[in-house]
Amino acid sequence: MSEQVKKLEEAHGLELFSRKGRELILTSEGERVFTYAKEMFAKGKRLVDSLSFNDEAGYSVRVSIETHLENRTIDNFIKKYWKNYSAFGLVETKRSKNLSQSIYFLEHDVVDWMITSSDLIDTRFDKVKIGELSYDFYCSDELYEKYKDKRELLKRIPLGRFGTTEDIEESIKAHFLDLSYFPKEQFFSEHSELLLSLCRDGEIITFLPSFKNYKPTGLKRVEVAKDFNFPIYGMYKKSNGQLLYIRKLIELLSELNIQPENLAQIPYVNLSGWRPVDVKIN
Repeated sequence: MSEQVKKLEEAHGLELFSRKGRELILTSEGERVFTYAKEMFAKGKRLVDSLSFNDEAGYSVRVSIETHLENRTIDNFIKKYWKNYSAFGLVETKRSKNLSQSIYFLEHDVVDWMITSSDLIDTRFDKVKIGELSYDFYCSDELYEKYKDKRELLKRIPLGRFGTTEDIEESIKAHFLDLSYFPKEQFFSEHSELLLSLCRDGEIITFLPSFKNYKPTGLKRVEVAKDFNFPIYGMYKKSNGQLLYIRKLIELLSELNIQPENLAQIPYVNLSGWRPVDVKIN
């Protein structure tokens, strides 16, 4: 490698490294060349990956997450994916405002795969189910003890909610109708900590994803007659389904899957518990 660098320096009259004993430090020209070379090396590794099923060619991977799915649970899933892939490269994340932007990112190779709540059917893409988002009503411990009849609790206390996508919002409205639930007052906020704080203080109730094994401090779950949930997917280009970063995604799902026999169809792992916050508030 050092001989090739020397030839490059001599051919173009450049000094790419400042040599201090055994130490090599990139010069400003060297940093500029390295920026391009890094992209070339990554492309080369992707080429090798496309020709082989061996877990050898590593490179950084980019994942987009729709804004309304940003939450602690999805962060934990990405952390597990990071650890599963870390021997081969880094995992970068990018925020997308909605499905349209996610598809644009995927189509134009801005990202390698994306996390979405959309059950999109498109011949260009494949998807795997990576979780299911479940919503529940929550209130403060004090309100829970005060109202023995929880229907009265839901009827009398204002409802504070996080923003969602239009499709999910329509489903939530239908869910409320099925429950014959008509909030006395309702407002939306993109600031999750504000809503949780108001809820803990007994000012409001809120409707947020179920935490299952995690109980929010100072909050009680209010049981209702019917659950509300919907699936979350990992989506990627069909032509890239054999690449290392997708193989590692499928491998992770297989490790976490409570029903591994379904992996050949749509992989599933129970990942409830994230708070949706969207750019568009209904």
